[in-house]
Amino acid sequence: MRHNIVFIAEETRTNNELYQLLNWRFNVNYYNAIENLSFDELRILEPAVIVVNVVESRMDCYALFEYLAEKCTNIPVITISTMSESPVYEKFYEAEQFHRILHPTTGRRILETCRTIIAGKVYIKEEKIVSVNSGEKSHILIVDDN
Repeated sequence: MRHNIVFIAEETRTNNELYQLLNWRFNVNYYNAIENLSFDELRILEPAVIVVNVVESRMDCYALFEYLAEKCTNIPVITISTMSESPVYEKFYEAEQFHRILHPTTGRRILETCRTIIAGKVYIKEEKIVSVNSGEKSHILIVDDN
């Protein structure tokens, strides 16, 4: 059985590729503007997960997240955001409903997160963020073709 997913993201090449990847495994309804999303439609679709990409987005997702937190508490929401965008939506991440994936990420990571949440498996909500000043050693690989 293929689960329904709602994917909300601006129309870009990257988001179109992510849509294709998700659509390979799920039935995906892609909305490139919040204005195009009908909340009545959400109830009809009964999505297993809502994926929202806010990376460098001009969309204001705050009202959408408030609606989902209030009216659609049974639908998990996965947000893709950068560290600088993440604090705007911080209050939502305190709830079990909202999950954050920090950008940069991979399509495979997003796909696996969707599959994990739909399967009801334990999901590690917070990603480890290593600070440059944390004392941990970092390795850098530099490749030059000359």
